[in-house]
Amino acid sequence: MFKKIIIPSLLLSFSNMTFADSQQISLNNGSYDIPAIFSVPDKKIDKQIPAVIMLHGTGSQKDEVGNLYKSLSEKLEAMGIASIRFDFAGSGDSKTSDLEYSLSSAVLDSKTAFNYLQDNPQIDKNRIGVIGFSQGALISQLLVIEEPNIKSLAVWSPAVGNGIAPMKTFFEQYYDEAKQNGYALIKYDWRSPFKVNLT
Repeated sequence: MFKKIIIPSLLLSFSNMTFADSQQISLNNGSYDIPAIFSVPDKKIDKQIPAVIMLHGTGSQKDEVGNLYKSLSEKLEAMGIASIRFDFAGSGDSKTSDLEYSLSSAVLDSKTAFNYLQDNPQIDKNRIGVIGFSQGALISQLLVIEEPNIKSLAVWSPAVGNGIAPMKTFFEQYYDEAKQNGYALIKYDWRSPFKVNLT
């Protein structure tokens, strides 16, 4: 059984950084397409390299707030580490309805990214990690439960507590609307409204 490493925050700083060879790709989870960016070091490497799956928070997108994940990808590349980041249903470049988004769909999307790395001959399948930001932190924990071959786990700005108390106000504010309409329309300051289904 692999040891899971849980890191409450992550801060990387490197000099002489070079950019990754980033490829826009499309993954399919069996129900819809997932827009993703796969980044590998742009210098020739003769051996398989480790990789990190990046999971964004609800209402965000694959580069995360302030381009945190884009920047992290470049810093990992400078260390010889590949990465993959993608948009959950209804976010970023996703063409899928936001009503398709749920914890279950997010874990399935994450497993799809993990399987992509597992099948990629450039990647060392025994050295794949995951990082989750905000609700992506919860999704990352659910992912490693289902995929015990993931080597490490890091969380960034995660919700704290038992997972229920932090969402109590949100639940009280939107539950009646979701029960009546089948979904609630959540408004954000930084993006268009996001529909969250009752389930």
